[in-house]
Amino acid sequence: MTRLFITGDTPVTMDDVTSGFNIGTNISNDSRFNEMIGFTETEVQTMLQEYQAVGWLRLPIPATMDLLKEWYNNYLFGEEAETAMFNSDMVLYFLNAAEARTKLPLQLIDQNIRIDYGKLRHLMAIDRRLNGNFSVLKSVIEEGEITSPINPSFPLEQLLNRENFISLLYYFGLLSMAGTRDGSPRLRIPNR
Repeated sequence: MTRLFITGDTPVTMDDVTSGFNIGTNISNDSRFNEMIGFTETEVQTMLQEYQAVGWLRLPIPATMDLLKEWYNNYLFGEEAETAMFNSDMVLYFLNAAEARTKLPLQLIDQNIRIDYGKLRHLMAIDRRLNGNFSVLKSVIEEGEITSPINPSFPLEQLLNRENFISLLYYFGLLSMAGTRDGSPRLRIPNR
C-alpha cells in the first residue's frame, strides 16, 4: 500500500516520535481538500432522496435536511474553503438510526464519537482550580467564535498553551473555520 487516508486522528497522536504515525501528513487545514473531508449539501440531499426511494427513510426530506443542517453542518477545512461541509460520520449515523422510522431517532449524536466531557473538564482545571483553558472556552461560548492560529501538531503535555487548546477544539470538531481576521483564522461553533 502506498497511500492511506485516515480521519478523526488528532495532531496529538501524530506529534510523538514513538507514535509510529509521525510520518503522516495533516491535510485538515488545506482548503484544496475541503470537499473531500465531509459531505456537501448536494450529496446529503441525494442520499436522503435515495434512502427514501428504497424505503429506508420515511421522514420528510425538507424537515430532515433542516435538522441535519442544524446538527451536522457548517464545517470548513482551511482558511480559503468556501463550501460548508456536513460531518460525514454524523450524517451516516443519522441515516442508520433513522432507517425505516417515522419519528426522529432519540439520540442525534453518535455515542462513539461524543467528546468525553470529563476529559475536557480535566483540560480546564489543575488541582481543582480553573486554568486559562476555562476562560478560552467561556469566551468561545459567549462570543460564538475566537481568532487564533491552528497548530498542526502539539504534544499532549502542552495543552495548557492557549493556541494548542483552541487547536484541539478545532480538531475535535467543536470549532470550524469562519474566515480570517488580522491574518489569523476565525474559528466558530459550527452547529449544535
